[in-house]
Amino acid sequence: MAKRAVPTWFWIVAVLLLLWDAMGVAAFCMQYMMGPEQLAQLPPDQREAFSSMPSWAWAAYGVGTIGGVIGSLLLLLRTKLALPLYLISLIAVLAQFGWTFFGYGMIHHSDVAMKAIFPAVIIALCIFQLWFANLAIRRGWIS
Repeated sequence: MAKRAVPTWFWIVAVLLLLWDAMGVAAFCMQYMMGPEQLAQLPPDQREAFSSMPSWAWAAYGVGTIGGVIGSLLLLLRTKLALPLYLISLIAVLAQFGWTFFGYGMIHHSDVAMKAIFPAVIIALCIFQLWFANLAIRRGWIS
């Protein structure tokens, strides 16, 4: 299917998604590379969560963030391969937060409602990315 002209707002949304995903990669890199000095400055529950995070959860975190960046780049390149990358990103994000809340037990720590807000926003944005890529495919903006 031939690509159709896209509205200006498509480009704005796609660039904002790329910036959001790039911030996720930056957060992943900073958290993954934290040394003992940086870990010591965290609140006790965060320090324990990062210290005890299994390799597969770190991998899911990386796949989730890097997959989002690649998906956003593919969206900007107007290719429908953005959709499966966004799906992979969502699955990885769900796996990583699944460990955080259930494997580590964040739900048993105080102030869980406040700690759940940011993950909920991240998951909602992953779902939005999937929806937006699907919309772009249906409208012929990407193929």
